[in-house]
Amino acid sequence: MDTQKHIDEVMDHFDFEKVHKVMVAIDWHWATSEDGGTPYPYEIRKTARSLLKDAAAGDDGSTVATGGLVAERLTYENYSYLTLAFHLTQADSSYAIPEEDWRTI
Repeated sequence: MDTQKHIDEVMDHFDFEKVHKVMVAIDWHWATSEDGGTPYPYEIRKTARSLLKDAAAGDDGSTVATGGLVAERLTYENYSYLTLAFHLTQADSSYAIPEEDWRTI
């Protein structure tokens, strides 16, 4: 399967209408939106496709994001795949832990 087919598959299965509804409900604005307000569904789709193309062109583990959309290229057992997500909020630990010190709780 070529890269474009992977991108098309993600685009076909992602719920852009749900993302738009959430953005409207919480008054989420994009400075790059047509009117500087909540992006229209076609703007969300266009941005998502661009992010997926950028992630696909990158190395394994490539992550690109903007406006709450996050596209990633991941590899598992020599097979690459793409993911697309919409993040409202996220938190990370504030420091790195050496792999040998990492313990599963």
